[in-house]
Amino acid sequence: MHKHVVLLSFLRNRIILTRVISVLLLISICTYTTGCVFYKARQKPVSEKPIADFSKYKPDAYTFLIHFGDDTWQLSSVELNINEDMVYGQVVPVNSTIHALYSNIALGQTKVLREKARYSRQVHFYINEYNDLQNDKISIHGSAIEKAVVYNIDGTVTTLTNAGIAGLAFIVVVSIYIFIICNCPHVYVYDGKEYALETSLFTGAVTKGLERHDYKILPDYLTNQALIKIINEELELQYTDLLELLVIQHPPGTIIAPDANGNIYSIGDPIVPSQTLTADSKDYSFEINEQDDIPFGFNVPGENDLSDLYLTFDSIPQEKVNGNLVLKLKNTTWGGLVYKQFISKFGNYYGRWSEKSQERSGDKTLEWARSQGIPLAVEIRESSKWKNVGFIDLIGEINYTTIVLPVDFSADGNPVEFRLRSGFMFWELDYVALDLENKNVSDYKTLKPAKAMGHDGTDFIESLSYSDGVYMDHLNPGDYTEVVYEPIASEPGLNRTLILHSKGYYQSNFNLTGSPQVTKLLKYRKQGEMSRQSKQLYDDYLKSVIISSNE
Repeated sequence: MHKHVVLLSFLRNRIILTRVISVLLLISICTYTTGCVFYKARQKPVSEKPIADFSKYKPDAYTFLIHFGDDTWQLSSVELNINEDMVYGQVVPVNSTIHALYSNIALGQTKVLREKARYSRQVHFYINEYNDLQNDKISIHGSAIEKAVVYNIDGTVTTLTNAGIAGLAFIVVVSIYIFIICNCPHVYVYDGKEYALETSLFTGAVTKGLERHDYKILPDYLTNQALIKIINEELELQYTDLLELLVIQHPPGTIIAPDANGNIYSIGDPIVPSQTLTADSKDYSFEINEQDDIPFGFNVPGENDLSDLYLTFDSIPQEKVNGNLVLKLKNTTWGGLVYKQFISKFGNYYGRWSEKSQERSGDKTLEWARSQGIPLAVEIRESSKWKNVGFIDLIGEINYTTIVLPVDFSADGNPVEFRLRSGFMFWELDYVALDLENKNVSDYKTLKPAKAMGHDGTDFIESLSYSDGVYMDHLNPGDYTEVVYEPIASEPGLNRTLILHSKGYYQSNFNLTGSPQVTKLLKYRKQGEMSRQSKQLYDDYLKSVIISSNE
């Protein structure tokens, strides 16, 4: 695709998005007030060893259904044997709720009550043969699978649809926000048919002083290679210093995830919190005890106008004094809107402020951001006081990612209590657990790009292969680079996880008009002011919706 085509597409999409962004933003704030979620069906590529690919869909969380000719069966006691490339299970009648959800999607009905959401997690194998093992037990070889479809919670549609009625009444109010909220370089991954938007790079590194390393888990679509595109779809100057792929082979049933420093962990059987409470003592275990795209949205006010989630882990063996907190989370579109509102107060002074920001110490900027609840703070209770054990940097709003935070709980022992602190509606937490095995992964492959060709023919292999201050620069909307990693080896009987390791930063490249609102800007010196403004904006929007709906 030529650059001018991408640019025209970018501009056209931006115009469309500015017309609908008001609806999307309002819809997102109401995610947590309804009792329904939405699910989707997505066909998955069938590789030469499909059982290894589908072993991540654990039978205790997903229902497996088999389609053979005109027959549909449900399997119980499912075993996914990677070494043999076989599925084993017992044929049972299809559960009525599961059948209804499967049938409804063909009719365009994809809504399900929250308490029945677990039934929407389904794996469908369309096969051409099977082995009858008697007593209703069957086995299926991977080569017999012709098509595979996975049903799962559609977090995006759930977020965007739950407030559809209110959204129509509020278009005029928020249409003044003309910026696309999801900043930073975008990563598209080729899934065998097309490039799909999967994640972003070093979100929040908006100045040279905030440049940092970033680690994102990528979907593993192809057998021997990974194809990605890095695209500038914003009014930004984007600088990428490093882009390498970490390839980890690991046993089935384990989770592979990095921490902020690039250490990689193998998570086997983590424990979920025995209690999950907000400041108003409401329980949110349903939202965060399973990886199901039904998140806790940090939409309950707590201390200092921030939003708190209290986690308790009990029954921890006495000899265990440290572990790894495992979090699956992402940022919100709403948080981006709140930040844009803050930026708008600079008016025509924004350009000068942005230039000064490039010269400012990254430490000072981080200190301010943390005081506003922008990074997610993790604290542990020690001697009846809360002690900070780390922050989770911004990771973007495109997809959830899993990250590990090592923690030491030797001071107080059992039970172990954590507090997660966020600005109001700045984060969505889908899952949290505590791993006590502390298994570091050191045996993995690091792949440099085999190809890195820019839209204008520039070869960026050297720029992306080392952290050396030589950057791949995308300075205009529509700039992109195609990157290839190969060969990616596979080992029999093992699963494979891909982690994209990047380093870089970006700068906004737009101008604002109007006089700076100095008095309002000075308020942001206070701790939690951006969170307070988020809550106030949320309340004002809801009031406007109520007024509009009554007219």
